[in-house]
Amino acid sequence: MPGLAQIAEAVPRPTGAVEDTGLLFQSPQSFRAALLVIAPAVPFVATITTLLIYLAPLQAGMPLWLLWIKANPLVVGTGAAPLVWLMAAGFYSALFRATSADQANVNAYTQLSQRLRELDVRLAAAKTRPDLTATELSACKRAEVTRDLLRAELATSGTRWVLATGYISLWALVHRAEEALLTAEPPQDVVAAALYDELRLQDSQISNSAQLLAKLRLEVTKLHPEAAMYLSQQPPTAALGAAATAPVSLETVIQAARAAVRDVRQAINEFRDSSWDALVRTRNHLMGTLAVTGLATYLLLAIAISVRSGDGPTNLQTDTLAAAATFYVVGAMVGLFNRLYSESGSDDSIEDYGLTVARISLTPVLSGLAALGGVVIIAMLPAALSGNILTPALPVVSQAPASGLPGAAAPQSSTSSPGATTSKPAPSLEDIYSLRGNPLAIIPAAIFGLTPNLLIGALQSAGDKYRAGLQSTATTTGGHT
Repeated sequence: MPGLAQIAEAVPRPTGAVEDTGLLFQSPQSFRAALLVIAPAVPFVATITTLLIYLAPLQAGMPLWLLWIKANPLVVGTGAAPLVWLMAAGFYSALFRATSADQANVNAYTQLSQRLRELDVRLAAAKTRPDLTATELSACKRAEVTRDLLRAELATSGTRWVLATGYISLWALVHRAEEALLTAEPPQDVVAAALYDELRLQDSQISNSAQLLAKLRLEVTKLHPEAAMYLSQQPPTAALGAAATAPVSLETVIQAARAAVRDVRQAINEFRDSSWDALVRTRNHLMGTLAVTGLATYLLLAIAISVRSGDGPTNLQTDTLAAAATFYVVGAMVGLFNRLYSESGSDDSIEDYGLTVARISLTPVLSGLAALGGVVIIAMLPAALSGNILTPALPVVSQAPASGLPGAAAPQSSTSSPGATTSKPAPSLEDIYSLRGNPLAIIPAAIFGLTPNLLIGALQSAGDKYRAGLQSTATTTGGHT
């Protein structure tokens, strides 16, 4: 297979395409796409920056600008994140050019470019046939238009490449062009395609694969009776007899058989394209969830810092935010290692357009939040089981008996008695999030850090289902065919 550089040279850039000028912002489309790629990391940049500034020790003799930064962690963290976002997007789009079709997913671009060259060869061979009918000429024209559109799209940049939706759309174009060529290519080439599709349909997860197989085998027999010996199973004799006695011309039979083989190929392509589209949509949804979850994490930190006074913690072992950050990291690391172990058994032969990376990226965020919530639940559980949280703490009233004497004082109430009991208050957040007062909270933080893997595991199962469907319609590899 030719290298990527040779393939790129064979794909000319369309008129008006943006050339690589080496400038920071070479095109608005590339810069917007870079902003979209880096967006999920922005809330975490703000969170880490704010937390580090808050936890940094305050030392005597610090410059005034450092003192101002130390006194305003929220302002600095919130302002630094957009600046980092813009700078990173500029470098991402200009230096790495990772928003173009040839860089966002090199493997997909290489396969598409190779199929584009194969389309050129097949189209040129089909157009040289001297006996093309009007239907076949129309099919060649459709394939040629689709081929030109494919070449133009491969030379562009934009958000559709970083979202991977552009690759799915181009694979659909490739498949439509190849299906059109089945109507115009020589019968022996159509038979070869049909024999290949028979291998893909066997044991596939396509719902009507049995009907498609029967239809394909019958049409192969019509197109080339001698090629029927290469089929893994012969079509029914009744069907062959009905086809032989049909009062139609040979040309009509061949055209109908071509159309049937094309329809079977289209059914296979649509099944595979829809499976890849589902993988891409799941990946994009996970990346959106990652961005929203990161924003929620930063808002929680902002609320916690805004209600605190002073220039920072005097003792990290007793500081609430320092303890919460520790529990968060413990849960995140436990969840991440467990997710990596689960992903190690996944099938990597199928291109998933970053779905696995999205699952791994989202896991520590959800695990960290689950750890924070789990620490609170475990600390509150004894009080909740005893009913002290739901039952208000009311004073016990005792009333002294009346003496019955004239002029005696009225009975008086007492707010306490020797045997009276009051509800035990629930622990405060300062007591829960404390490395000195509640060091064993690391254990529930680690345990609850595993709980998001139940959700991520369900998403992994759904992704594996689509992978299995793609693998069931592939012959040797998991690439696009």
